[in-house]
Amino acid sequence: MKLTIKGHEGTVITKVLNKGYKVLGQLPGEECGIELLDLYAEEERDILFQVNCLSFVPGSSKEQSHNIKISLEYFNVIDAEDCNEEVEILNMYPSDCPQNEKISLQLERLKVAQAMEKGYLLAEQGKLMEAKMVLEETRERVTTSRNPYTDMLTEELDDCIFDMNEQTSERGMKKMMSKATSHNMQRCVNVSKPSGNMYENQTKVKFKKNFMK
Repeated sequence: MKLTIKGHEGTVITKVLNKGYKVLGQLPGEECGIELLDLYAEEERDILFQVNCLSFVPGSSKEQSHNIKISLEYFNVIDAEDCNEEVEILNMYPSDCPQNEKISLQLERLKVAQAMEKGYLLAEQGKLMEAKMVLEETRERVTTSRNPYTDMLTEELDDCIFDMNEQTSERGMKKMMSKATSHNMQRCVNVSKPSGNMYENQTKVKFKKNFMK
């Protein structure tokens, strides 16, 4: 499965924000590809990338030009055929671009994963207090926007903060990296936890029940 992003009319892709995926092409550039690997049943992925766009004067001939073209190549295992889906994004102006809540939430998700990875590296060096501070600072920022999604991210951070002590640090470090992977890939990786997971779907619930019998 491959996602391709192409810039038009001077639009340049500067950075792919997601980690854990192979990026094809050199950035910054007008085109890049991302290998998404396989998606399991009912899974979703949110891919975030930064772009630099040229601004056009409203009413000009280029006002309605396409800034970005996104295509997804994948193999449909049900119909046993190669598929390709495409979408084009029109030029947008600052006044037409209010803050997108979904993008903001996905940015928070990636920042939480980044904090967990940084916390893990610090804890691995024995710097538990510094690791705890990184997690607490991220938690404080996430809690400024309260909603069910950020509440779940906060719970994940609380769990990691609790484990940053001499008695549970080794177990906590492993769990923290597992959580970071889960948030980076938007995939439920814990089959033994009895409570729910923010990426858990009906297929995963069924699998977990069979695993825990």
